[in-house]
Amino acid sequence: MQDEEFIELVKSSINENGLNKIPGDDLIEIYNRAKSIEASNNIPDIELSEATNMVLDEIMKRGLSQYIKPQANKQQEIHHYKDYSFNPDETGGGSKWFYVITIPIIVIVVALGVNKIFFTEAPKEPTFRLQEYYEAHKNYYGDVPLEYVAKDVFRRGFADEYRDYETWIKATGIGQIIEEDNERRKPSFSDRLKELKVPFPFRFSEESIHGILFRYDRLTRTVELRRRKDKETFTWVPKPEFKNLEHVRDYMAQRERNRQIEAIEEQAETLKRAQIQQQWETDNKNEELKRKLEDIKNTLEAEKRERELQDTRRRHW
Repeated sequence: MQDEEFIELVKSSINENGLNKIPGDDLIEIYNRAKSIEASNNIPDIELSEATNMVLDEIMKRGLSQYIKPQANKQQEIHHYKDYSFNPDETGGGSKWFYVITIPIIVIVVALGVNKIFFTEAPKEPTFRLQEYYEAHKNYYGDVPLEYVAKDVFRRGFADEYRDYETWIKATGIGQIIEEDNERRKPSFSDRLKELKVPFPFRFSEESIHGILFRYDRLTRTVELRRRKDKETFTWVPKPEFKNLEHVRDYMAQRERNRQIEAIEEQAETLKRAQIQQQWETDNKNEELKRKLEDIKNTLEAEKRERELQDTRRRHW
């Protein structure tokens, strides 16, 4: 079976709620193959990823997770963004270095113990470069919060290593990065003001300009245009290109003048084309009349010559 047919089969099984009808061995084989296809794809398939996760959930429900074949490629890609800069050097050394290494270690351990007692522990550096991972896969995730990316990374590469998502967040130290991203995504004060439902006295100035209703919001200092959503409801659309209602009036007046000028130019062009067409038709009629007169003249002259020739012949006979 080709990969495309296999993917469509998995998706259709999920759409028809058919996972619970698939035997455990087949379910594990489907999951392993789906993960293999997902790891080999150059372009991520979001629907395939979601389908694979649903298959994994079904496997977990049945207690069959120990039979899943590990997918090294995807985890290696994710683990590439783990920060190993703090790992100790594992190169061996001779016995003569034992005391040289051991004594400083003891001193450091004691110092750390004292520091832990008397001082607050400084936050550690993140051991997973979440922002870099997101930037490398931005075309896949799109504009989503880093919290969503972190959950997806945990599910793909670390669910087997840590008890739960929160434990992994604490172990990797990426909680602060996620919180900062969530703070940046909160609506601004101006956005919250626009959502206020409490009436504000003299907040809006409305004016119909060339048949279109505009209003100026004194609170947010923005111009908005009323647009029909359906037969009974309207919505106000921000128009940031305008500073105030006077700016709108000037713009609409200039646009109306431009339309009038274009209409006059179009009428003049139409009249010119009509005149050219009329002149062409007149010239054609004159040419046709001239040809007819010329034909009549030639006919009369031919008849005259024929009569003269007949008269000449009669005289000679």
